[in-house]
Formats: sequence, structure tokens, C-alpha cells
Amino acid sequence: MGRLKIISYAELFSLWKRGLRNGSLRRMPRLKQGLLSGALAYARMTGAIVNSKLIASIKAIAVNIRLRLGERIFFGGLERASAFARNMKLMQTFKVVGKWINNYAYLFWLGTDSLVNKRKWLLV
Repeated sequence: MGRLKIISYAELFSLWKRGLRNGSLRRMPRLKQGLLSGALAYARMTGAIVNSKLIASIKAIAVNIRLRLGERIFFGGLERASAFARNMKLMQTFKVVGKWINNYAYLFWLGTDSLVNKRKWLLV
């Protein structure tokens, strides 16, 4: 039988404080903020959360809160590069893009560009 997984109030509170400190809570959608706030209030009353669906939702939010700036930049670059890779017309027209998306420095630049400028590149 599987081990019962719980999230304590102390874990949720430390997650909440970290999200406030690094600003990721502010950037999060209101629905996710409300879910985390409600879970925090519920855990304060009961001591821990044992519902597996709620725990899964909280863990997904926790991943976003725990990401550091460099990780957010890199994952943003990976996301943009995968969009480029899915566009076959772009890949056939510009063969060098295939080499670029395998370069760490280019992925980092793409991620930085997506976080700073918030502009959408034209995908042919």
C-alpha cells in the first residue's frame, strides 16, 4: 500500500513566504493565489492537508514558486525553441535554426528575450 502523502502547515507557510519574497506569488494568476491562500488557511485549522488532488495542485504551484531567475530564463528559452522546432516550414527554410536551438547560450538568450521584452517573434 502506498505511503500517505501530506503537506503540513509549516511547509505551506514557508512556500507562501518564499513566493512573497521572490515575487513569484505576485506574478501568479489570481486563481492559483487563491488556491494557495485557501490551502494555507485550511492547513492552519487542521494542521495538514491530506487530499491527493489538492496536494497535486499545490505541488504544481510550488514548482513555479521555487524556480530561480536563471531557471525561469532557461525554461522560457526551451519553450520558445520547442515552438521553433515544431514549425517545420521555419526549420526547412532556415537550417541554421536547428543548430541554434541546441546551443545553451541561444536558449538563454531566447529566454531572456521572452522575459524582458514580452514580444512575439513571427513564426513563418
